[in-house]
Amino acid sequence: MKTAVTGRWRALIVSGLFLALSACGVGTSDGGGGGGGTPIDEGGSQIGGSAQNGGGGGGDSDRPQLSLQRREGEPILVRDSGDDKKDNDKLECRDVNPKAVAIEGQEAPGTHGQLFDGQDSYYFGFDEPRVNDRGNAAFIATYGHYLLVSNSLTPMEIGGAGIFFWDRDEYQLRPVALAGQLTDVGYLSGDHGLKSFDGPALNKNNQIAFSADGIEPLSDNLVPQLLNLYCDTLSALFQANPVDDSCQSFDLVPIAQRGDAAPLDCEAHFWDFNEVAENDYGDIAFEADLLKDGVEVTVPAAAEGPVTDGMTIEGNSSGIFLWKSDENEFVTVVKEGDILPGVAGGHYCDYPKPGGPWLNNDRVVTFQANCIEDINGMRMPQYEGSIFIWREDRGVELFLKKGSLFPNIDQCPDCSPIPMVDLQPVITDIDVGYPGISDDLAVFKLGLLDGLLYFDVVATKPLYDSAHAQNFDLCGVDGEPLGHDFVLKVGTPSISRDNVIGYAGYVEGWEHNYWVSKSATFSCFEGDVYPLVIEGDKKPVGDKNKFGYLKDESNSNKYEVFLDVGNHPTGVFTSDTIPQL
Repeated sequence: MKTAVTGRWRALIVSGLFLALSACGVGTSDGGGGGGGTPIDEGGSQIGGSAQNGGGGGGDSDRPQLSLQRREGEPILVRDSGDDKKDNDKLECRDVNPKAVAIEGQEAPGTHGQLFDGQDSYYFGFDEPRVNDRGNAAFIATYGHYLLVSNSLTPMEIGGAGIFFWDRDEYQLRPVALAGQLTDVGYLSGDHGLKSFDGPALNKNNQIAFSADGIEPLSDNLVPQLLNLYCDTLSALFQANPVDDSCQSFDLVPIAQRGDAAPLDCEAHFWDFNEVAENDYGDIAFEADLLKDGVEVTVPAAAEGPVTDGMTIEGNSSGIFLWKSDENEFVTVVKEGDILPGVAGGHYCDYPKPGGPWLNNDRVVTFQANCIEDINGMRMPQYEGSIFIWREDRGVELFLKKGSLFPNIDQCPDCSPIPMVDLQPVITDIDVGYPGISDDLAVFKLGLLDGLLYFDVVATKPLYDSAHAQNFDLCGVDGEPLGHDFVLKVGTPSISRDNVIGYAGYVEGWEHNYWVSKSATFSCFEGDVYPLVIEGDKKPVGDKNKFGYLKDESNSNKYEVFLDVGNHPTGVFTSDTIPQL
């Protein structure tokens, strides 16, 4: 069994990566365009080619040194001493080689010439980008044209949604799962736009786990009659396995589908599959809705025809489960009605849906319980949002409780202009991105209330600590300067297998103007925060395009992916996670 690792960062970054900044005066490089189709820039020329790396040389003599602030008996907090900070060094010394993975207007591979949709307040284009240690990416996208009408997606032309894979080495985009594609379960659907799929989760072996909704079954009798209902579509959990090392195509293997027995003491069956996580061994953690055996389904009198997805079904339940790939076995992590430890007898309930699940290579699962009820069915908001950890030999345990105290952060003018008071902050909000845990750390964005002052921090906690341990390492605080007078506003974080942290957030006080904010993506190494791509940087598409509003960052050891939904062409982009020498 692993022992708790406290008071340090284990920056096991792969060979060849260094924590030194590259030479100053070099902005982001102009990278190549997305693969697959042939997008056209505003000037009519083709977008493509490899990135031009700028800069070179440099050292770490100006890099702020870390100091460990701890007194006997106090929790561990790592802060940047900031002794040798130079004005705006971190903003000017960026050479992170941004590249376009997929952009609006580009031909979506496998769709016979249809184009990726743009993404703004009316159109839905890209969602849930993920990256692995090889720098390959997976994401959901719509193609054709889907217009938001009366809060529902109405197809204006032939189009659909799909999951796509981007190969960094080959610089090519490939389809994984497309609307209308035939699988062993049935025909995949794109009628619900981006919501046709959930996930994807991508591991280092280029396996992609995802769930699919609205599947048209191959047979009217595919759903077992014991469910006592009529149903015209299916939901299923898939693992897409590369057919060969070149990842030219993927074999979609159904792991579970609607009607399959769930691993519970009582008779229950999977109904809908939602969020998924996957580790490097191909194990899959997932959240699913359930239908108990023998429960009569009540169809509203006004409804006609078959019961369809999205309707409330009497007797519905839910849970989080783990599929062991080597044993082809399902294990229950938590199910509706289970008592959650450490929250005054509260039990797990269905809605709002949980955060996560998150899964590491040791088959440890963590999840955020956003619905907790007492024995009388009354909600317990004081605990909702708490994080729980599951290990097969120990079951569910409390890991981080909403409402608990966070360690004092000593006032540090070089670290943060926030006037910290002597009160111990209270954790009032918890947010996590994907992936949310490594093999020994969990990462959170924590909303803290210190007296009347509210602020956010990005913090990690050793995964094998108890709920009462306060061994947090900090990696970004609202108000932390990045240069002379640039201020960071942190976002929802993710963490790589080797504890590299990334998130999308804001730089406030741009060019000495505190009225100007710019979105950006960030990486954190051993407590130091590095801005990577900033709104307004040159976009690696065309000659004049610049990045707009950046969101949904997810990272691995060496690479990040994120969405630009602000400036056209919108799309999925990637960059290095540290400035390269």
